[in-house]
Amino acid sequence: SLVEQTTPTSHLIFDVEATVSNIIFVDKDLDADEIGGEVSWLPPPSRDDVQMYRTYLSEGRHIVGRSVVGVDTPVGTNVAFIPAETLQGNFTTILVYTKSEVAEQTTPAFLQLIDVAAYASNLTFVDYDLDEGDIYGTVTWTHPEHAHEIIGYFCYMAEDHSGKHRITSGNVSANQSETEINKDTNLASFTHFVVYTASALAMQSTPSAVKIYDEIASVSGVTFVDQDLDGTQLGGLVQWSAPNTSEFVAAYLVYLAEDRLGTGRSRICGEIGAHQRSALMPPETVLSPFSNILVYTQSIFVEQTTPVASRLFDTDSSVSCPRFLDDDLDFGDIGGILQWDAPDDLSEVTYYLVYLGVAAEVLNGTLLCPQSWNATVDDEAKATLVETNLTSFPVDQEGHEVVTDSGTNDSNKSNMTANETVSDGDVLQRWLAAVDSGHGNRTNYSNDSDTSDAEAPIDQNEVLTDNTSLSTTVSSKGSALNATNGTLIVTTTTTSGITCAGFPASVLAWCQQVSLGQVHVSSTSVIIPIDTKKQLFSHLLVYTRSALVEQTTPIATIII
Repeated sequence: SLVEQTTPTSHLIFDVEATVSNIIFVDKDLDADEIGGEVSWLPPPSRDDVQMYRTYLSEGRHIVGRSVVGVDTPVGTNVAFIPAETLQGNFTTILVYTKSEVAEQTTPAFLQLIDVAAYASNLTFVDYDLDEGDIYGTVTWTHPEHAHEIIGYFCYMAEDHSGKHRITSGNVSANQSETEINKDTNLASFTHFVVYTASALAMQSTPSAVKIYDEIASVSGVTFVDQDLDGTQLGGLVQWSAPNTSEFVAAYLVYLAEDRLGTGRSRICGEIGAHQRSALMPPETVLSPFSNILVYTQSIFVEQTTPVASRLFDTDSSVSCPRFLDDDLDFGDIGGILQWDAPDDLSEVTYYLVYLGVAAEVLNGTLLCPQSWNATVDDEAKATLVETNLTSFPVDQEGHEVVTDSGTNDSNKSNMTANETVSDGDVLQRWLAAVDSGHGNRTNYSNDSDTSDAEAPIDQNEVLTDNTSLSTTVSSKGSALNATNGTLIVTTTTTSGITCAGFPASVLAWCQQVSLGQVHVSSTSVIIPIDTKKQLFSHLLVYTRSALVEQTTPIATIII
């Protein structure tokens, strides 16, 4: 108890070193200041006493300011996992310790942290859908500098630049730099396109963004004035004002439709160039079943889905109540005053056109005409004209009408006097003067064999400027069909004691028409010169004409 032993018992000390080596970490969280991925290493040469590995994020190589990563890793694993979106903060180093049953290593192996940030850049989007609230186009971007960890890009529509309430717009692979947005995509409450990069670990949490600009380019002030003067037919100029912003307008498209939404639409012409502001609707365009005219804008890629509409108004400017009293009592000759009532709407009428016409019969869809008009037809098939009382006016072997209605015979026509009321008094007086100067009076005109003092015929090339007479310039017109199979019906009315026979638009077809000239719109009557050869002509026809086109369907009256 007084002194220490001088000869101790001894044991050899063996210092074991067990430190990992070759630490590897590749950041696969592609956001800035965020890290994530696997930390791997090689185990120490001697690991008999090593039970666990422990990994830290540290502010340096020292113990101060470190944070453990996950849980301890068993020997034999050699991998630790840093979760995606782990905030890097002030951490600069990864530390890996070995751990025995007794204690953790005091001097770890370490690796300097490198944060990889990989954002799509230079995002662009141009809207080529010209409807308000709809978009179409392509979102494009530039690949990031550090793109080796990117496996794809994810594009969304969102309510802000950070991706709020996002919905998918398209996903593409790592080697692509654009995605197409579907046509007619509804913008709803979305304001941005956002693009995320994605690695094998995770998709970014912070995207790149571009604001969506909704391109709106609709026309305004659509107008159409129908200049096809036939009822149920259209023709004329469709006009509009260009959009306030027309940079992306490549063309205009014009349709007829059953409503303002475009139901049953039919295009009236081809594409209209962006510099134009009008389109011609061809004459004789059938109105039914359409009620609206629509004008769409079109970009280089897509047509609008919502047009600007204008209601259609059909102009029907046919004359009515045509009447003609033949005062030339020679067989085979006609002459007298042709009168008619003006259309209710004269706004588009520029003048009237008068023709002699040969009526045809339509039998089983075939137009039947007299032989002298180059048609193969027997005498029994020649046209039969019927009044509403079903009194017929057959055509004889010579092509002359046989009048069977006592109310329209020659004796009744020749009893007309200068005191009878006609709608155009000036024209009547001129006609009476022309007859009196040649034959003394109308009553005995048919018995007057001396015609040497008769009024000279009108020159065939003359177009009278006073518009009360017609030239006899001859021009032929094609057949005006739309006739029905079977009996031809005549509607009759009476004006100032004179019976007028007006034929509905779809009743008669014409084998041949010969022009007698044109009449100014201010006049509603015309003189058919005496000694005008009737030949096989059965009717006098009156058309209206606009600045665009002549009617295709006249109003006709029988020559009796």
